Amino acid sequence: MPIVPTYKDRQVRSTAIPNNGLTVRSTPNDFGAGIGEAVGQYGQVLAEAKQRANVALAQDASLQLRQKANELMNNPRNGLLAMQGKNAIGKGYEFEQAFDNAAGEIAGTLQDDAIKSMFAQQAKEMRLQFSSQANKHEMGQIKAYEQDQFQATLSVNAESAASLYGDNNAYISANKQVFQQIEEFGFSHGWSDEQILAKKQEFKTATAKRAIENQIGSDYMSFMQQNGEPSDNGGVSRYADNALSDQGSRGIRNNNPGNIRKSKDVWVGQIGDDGKFVQYTTPAHGIRAVGKNLLSYARQGYVTPEQIITRWAPPEDNNKTEKYINFVSGYLGVSRDTVLDLTDLDTITRLSMAIMTQENGKDEVAKLLSDDLSSGMQAALGLVSLPDSLQASKRLTGSAAFDALDASDQAKYLKQASQMDKERQKQQQEQLGTVLADSFAAWERGLDAPNAPSEKVIISAFGYDKGTAMIVDMREAKRYAGLISAAKDMTPQAQYSLRTSIMPHESEANYASKMQRWERFSKFVDDNIKAQDKVFSANRFQLSIQNNFPLDPNDKNNQDAADDYFANNIEPSFNIRDENSLNAVAKISSRTGIIPSQIKSKLVTGSTSKNPELVIPMAKMYGQIFDNNPSAINGLSTDAMAYYGKIYDLTRSGMDSEKAIDIAYNLTYEQNDRTKAIIAEQMRDKKYSVTDHAKLIH
Repeated sequence: MPIVPTYKDRQVRSTAIPNNGLTVRSTPNDFGAGIGEAVGQYGQVLAEAKQRANVALAQDASLQLRQKANELMNNPRNGLLAMQGKNAIGKGYEFEQAFDNAAGEIAGTLQDDAIKSMFAQQAKEMRLQFSSQANKHEMGQIKAYEQDQFQATLSVNAESAASLYGDNNAYISANKQVFQQIEEFGFSHGWSDEQILAKKQEFKTATAKRAIENQIGSDYMSFMQQNGEPSDNGGVSRYADNALSDQGSRGIRNNNPGNIRKSKDVWVGQIGDDGKFVQYTTPAHGIRAVGKNLLSYARQGYVTPEQIITRWAPPEDNNKTEKYINFVSGYLGVSRDTVLDLTDLDTITRLSMAIMTQENGKDEVAKLLSDDLSSGMQAALGLVSLPDSLQASKRLTGSAAFDALDASDQAKYLKQASQMDKERQKQQQEQLGTVLADSFAAWERGLDAPNAPSEKVIISAFGYDKGTAMIVDMREAKRYAGLISAAKDMTPQAQYSLRTSIMPHESEANYASKMQRWERFSKFVDDNIKAQDKVFSANRFQLSIQNNFPLDPNDKNNQDAADDYFANNIEPSFNIRDENSLNAVAKISSRTGIIPSQIKSKLVTGSTSKNPELVIPMAKMYGQIFDNNPSAINGLSTDAMAYYGKIYDLTRSGMDSEKAIDIAYNLTYEQNDRTKAIIAEQMRDKKYSVTDHAKLIH
């Protein structure tokens, strides 16, 4: 092959001439044949080039179609994959049509049939891929939509059914309708029987929980009454039947060592009854019931052997209650009024053993296993849970919602309701505390208390033990309220007699508290008599003013009456420089012979003053009283009487006020004691005159 020299940077190198694909043999003999061969080879080269160009054009068209398919499938705004749930249903076909339209448009731009053929083949493969992805997405969304709709339907139906907790038949009917929907959905989607059953159970449990929560939120007490054990609803009492000679062994046979009688409520572990007594699946369950029953009593305030046994074996049910109390107290080694802490495991165990021994006899109780006793008592306190048995896996109360729950959920909701009741009781106690305080305040004043709580309400709020004590105190307070009310209108002598007659004796029960209340009543009597005396004195003082008869100035009640009269009728408008004020005081003092203490104080203050504005009015008032009732001023000192008397006489004779004050002051406070005594004695004589006084001066 010839070499063509080339130059670069003045360097020479050899480069081969490119081969154009044609090989021409140029010998003279084959020249014609060579030309023909060259033409053939050239045609082949052109065909290969065209083939490559067609492939390139077909690939370009395929690329356009692939881009369009990608846009149709993945566009985040309106692509098929962006359509979810209900919006994707039926869209697969629409997008396949869009794909086909795009493929047709692209094919229409191709001129060569060969290119179209190659593009069509590639488009067909892409169509299959696109269709497969579209159908898969649509089917997935259809399935998801169906599942969502199914779950939404279950949720709505569950909410609806849960609201029917108060109508058991309607609740059951609503559940059956949903069960049918679950079956239809499961069959149409190829579920197994186990899957359908599991879905039903899931719905049943979830709906039951929601229904119970609704019921507790609305009326937890109704829930407790409907679904609680007997111990949740006040407990049960002993069944006394003298005809049952085998009552002891019967209790052991029934796994019911407490001989707990049947009731409308069902115990945990109860498998039936023998017509009168409950039968339990294990002895531990029967022992647990004894403990739970005692704890129920304790919550209600029955906390002493006497209270507990009287509640358990009441005498009105033909029980030998006293004998029972004595046995239990002796068994425990405590007095009948000892408060027992039944939350203590040892205490409740011993009390339960005492009851079971009394019910069955010592020999029968000895048949009980210590493990059963221990586990039963611990279960009663909530420390452990007893295992389920085939005979009694869980309690059934007839409430479809409650019965649908397992034992642990049943216990959880009962505990929740119990806690709510404790909170209610706490709030009730706080509310009643205020009402009771107001009631006792009224009773201690001898008044009625119409808003006082009833005894039943008090027992409900505070329990039997505390409530009973409060009721005793209430009754005593009411009794004293009646005594106070009656004593208010009695004479002093009658009140003293009543007080003596009701004084408690030290041998009485609750002597200390009774004595405290009696002492308060005694103080009331003293205060009431004083108040009566005050009223009497005030009335007598009024009569004295009206009828002008003097009162005994040494009687403190008369002085108090004068002071009260002045404070209420004169003092609010009293003015020392007001003629009417002075006349009013002079009038009551002259007629009754009693000067109000407030005026005496002013007289004492002014008796050493030389201020005319104070001394002259006081001297005038003094003189008016002295002129009408000289004995009324006996409470003043001799100096005060002399001072005011001199001023009064001198001013009445026409002497200037200031001069009269100076002369009186000098005569009163600058004379020797003998002269003062003579003047004072003569001043008490109504016949004493200014002339006499002048003679004494000179």
